[in-house]
Amino acid sequence: MRHDIKGHTSRASCRAAKGKGAAKRVDAHKQIWVFVEQQRGRVHPVSWEVMGAGRKLADKLQVDLAAVVTGPEGDTTSNTALDSCCYGADVAYLVANNALAGCYNEFYVQVLTELISFYKPGILLFGASSFGREIGGSVAATLSTVLTAECTDLDVDVDGSLAITRPSPGFGSMLCTIHNAKIRPQLATVRPGATPMPERVDRGAARIIIHPIHLAEDRNATGVLPAVGDLSWKNPISNIPLSWLPAV
Repeated sequence: MRHDIKGHTSRASCRAAKGKGAAKRVDAHKQIWVFVEQQRGRVHPVSWEVMGAGRKLADKLQVDLAAVVTGPEGDTTSNTALDSCCYGADVAYLVANNALAGCYNEFYVQVLTELISFYKPGILLFGASSFGREIGGSVAATLSTVLTAECTDLDVDVDGSLAITRPSPGFGSMLCTIHNAKIRPQLATVRPGATPMPERVDRGAARIIIHPIHLAEDRNATGVLPAVGDLSWKNPISNIPLSWLPAV
């Protein structure tokens, strides 16, 4: 194990209310979260790019920036949580469960909606990879909240409202800025390459919150495979494990 997380973790013992209706008004939603996408033991580079953008927003609002790290049990997932603090996160929420080894939509949506319901972030950002788009949209629909897709720039007002810049559909190269002042959490996907990659800085001790969750493996669960042409991954389709595919 590359890092030792012993002594730097706390365990959440409570269960959150699940399902629809978790999106609330502005009241207690403060933290900014970034979903750290990892598959086959590697973090998608867009996750660290989004972490850099999230760091700027958190500094402006003077709130914590949190990484959400999910994956199978083991050193790889634990080390990803530690790495997130090196890329700017103040705290990492860690959910390690072997059911998260594949790209199954239902499992990731269950995990994220439970975390959101319990810890109540104000903003949750995803990288706009094929998997990030899939999970972000599913979480927004489950929570009856809003998601702005394909963002190219992010800012935030003093009240915590996101100001999201993205291409305006149907108007060529025109950009529009979208504000959300009422509903929390605010969800957005950020295009790969839209924000610079932050420098990795070793920060010593990391603040990790381990959130236990039960996931009943369902081989009929639906999932999404990474795009074959995603050059940032450089994985040919022949390297996609058969375990990712539901049993027929």
